[in-house]
Amino acid sequence: MNKNIRHELIHVFLFESGLGENSQWAQNEEMVDWFARQFPKLLKAFQAVSAI
Repeated sequence: MNKNIRHELIHVFLFESGLGENSQWAQNEEMVDWFARQFPKLLKAFQAVSAI
């Protein structure tokens, strides 16, 4: 469930920034899914080095 919500939110951010209409990779479901799956690890890494 959370991965699905992250997946859809990533789509929202990509389209909001204009990448959804102007970039093929931004519409690539595998890429969006990768970010959705990796986000928890990315968040922990950013927090570990005080980058957030």
